[in-house]
Amino acid sequence: MEGKIALVVGGTGLVGTSLLEQLVADERYAEIVSIGRSRPSIESPKITFVENDLSKPKSAAEYLFGDDLFICIGTTIKKAKTKEAFRFVDLTIPKKVAKHARKNNVKSIAVVSSVGAHPKSESFYLRMKGKMEEAVTAEAFRRTVILRPSLLMGNRQERRLAETIGRWLAPVTNLFLWGKKMRKYRAIKASEVAAAMIYHINLDVKGVDIIHYDQIKQAKQ
Repeated sequence: MEGKIALVVGGTGLVGTSLLEQLVADERYAEIVSIGRSRPSIESPKITFVENDLSKPKSAAEYLFGDDLFICIGTTIKKAKTKEAFRFVDLTIPKKVAKHARKNNVKSIAVVSSVGAHPKSESFYLRMKGKMEEAVTAEAFRRTVILRPSLLMGNRQERRLAETIGRWLAPVTNLFLWGKKMRKYRAIKASEVAAAMIYHINLDVKGVDIIHYDQIKQAKQ
């Protein structure tokens, strides 16, 4: 049996970098196509890098042929500077990339969202994540995996003060987040999120799964 082809959008962030590293080590994948503005730090003969800032998502359509699509793209209001720019990165790009991939018969998709995501949330950030989830789900892939982590732990190249403080406090705050409703807000390692993406997208089941903290922690490659 030939190995699968993985498509990765957002391979330079915390989750994306770890995802590429794990995909390279995963014998189920023979080829990895990484699409983005910057070349990922992970290098391997398996990886083909396609330089595309996705300002016109349709321009990436010709590269979206494969088996499993992983979307790890995301930004912050501070970095995006405007709500419109944020909406484009966190909603429009995933929505259109998923649409083009589905037209190209890509079978499965795994996307990183956020705990608390809801299309009618009062929070603009969580509302955009919720709308993104809706858009991706509407494409009706054979398998759709939506991961909703809280604060991501890992060595991010760019400085985000709030996240840095959150990571320092995480070992303590996690101790107070107990019970089914609160555990999902625990901080989690980006590498564990990446591992859960690979694990859940490869389960031999159809339909949509929304994955929170406990399911991420329990995932095994």
